[in-house]
Amino acid sequence: MKHFDIKDSKGTDLLEYFARIREKFSPEELTRHNVAGAILITTTSIVMKRNYLGLTQEELAAKCGYKVRTISAIENNEMMPTFDRVIRVLYELGYEIEIKERDQN
Repeated sequence: MKHFDIKDSKGTDLLEYFARIREKFSPEELTRHNVAGAILITTTSIVMKRNYLGLTQEELAAKCGYKVRTISAIENNEMMPTFDRVIRVLYELGYEIEIKERDQN
């Protein structure tokens, strides 16, 4: 069941369109795309929350004990940070991590 509709300017249902594309992916490709999507969501959340809190990259870096370049690289997907760095940045922004089993579909 769809909760909302997303259509392009031509009226194409984008959720259905992307679902059809996903059917063509191998399991390995699908995993790679899902992981990339999770990384993008995480980095976007970091930028949005930092801005919402009115923090500069410099201020967030100082709170985390990191260099400004590290925060910039994380936010711009220029590096693959270690898990502990991601957790530290998210913690300083007021997030917590919940680990749960994903749907296997």
